[in-house]
Amino acid sequence: MIRRVLGMVLLVAVVSRPVIAAGVPASTEASSREVALRIDHSGLLEHQDATAAEETAQYVQRDGIAALREAHGVTVLEDAATPEIVVELGWVDYGQSIYRITMKTHRPGEDARTLESFECPCIDSGVSEAVLQRLPAALEQLDERPPAAEPAVPTEDEPAVAEEETPDAPPSPRSPISVVGITGAVLAAGGVGALGFGISRWAKGEQRELDPHDEERERVRDYGPQGRAWVGVGAAGVAAGATMLVLDLTVLRRRRRAAPISMGPVIGPTLTGIRIHGRF
Repeated sequence: MIRRVLGMVLLVAVVSRPVIAAGVPASTEASSREVALRIDHSGLLEHQDATAAEETAQYVQRDGIAALREAHGVTVLEDAATPEIVVELGWVDYGQSIYRITMKTHRPGEDARTLESFECPCIDSGVSEAVLQRLPAALEQLDERPPAAEPAVPTEDEPAVAEEETPDAPPSPRSPISVVGITGAVLAAGGVGALGFGISRWAKGEQRELDPHDEERERVRDYGPQGRAWVGVGAAGVAAGATMLVLDLTVLRRRRRAAPISMGPVIGPTLTGIRIHGRF
């Protein structure tokens, strides 16, 4: 009888062991998910002293870490290489205690993504509650990967259009007249004007005029010498200008059209120097 009782006790002990192991709650297992929680309270400093702003941030930080660990099974770290939830605190109306709360998520190597920006008319505990309500959505957004941009591939219907090369502008044609010719043309034109003025004076000859110092007396004024002088100056200007213009349009123009000068070394048993070839 004693042996039968001992056998039943051993059988119950063996069968009950896996039942106890299976009844261990899942929350006692170590979580493999790691997240950082950062509270940015710089927006509160515009209307609030640093001590009060830091206390508000500490309330939110403490309650947020506790909720992530206990309610969501997340390991909270302080590491720049860890995906993080960012809570930015600011003011909408300091006198009415209305906060501006912006929640973002950020993965290393990616741009921060805004989850929600909202107003919260509350005190410190109300700020924490508003943040805790949005932690599940923040964790879901951290799990989402932004779609990668697909590289643009030209299709067969739309072939890539090659850029057309613009031809170089043709060289501007050389002017048929240079500074020498222009100077000659101006000088000849001035000579023609002087020549015409001189001829008009010369043709005027002697003229009787009233004496500017005595209106009752007349005097004879001869414009011939003055006219002949102007005729001489004009004739010289016309001759010089015409000569310069003709010289520029003939001799100098041929030189401008001449081929460029070429140079090269000359080395021989009895001669060493530079050879210059061109038309002059």
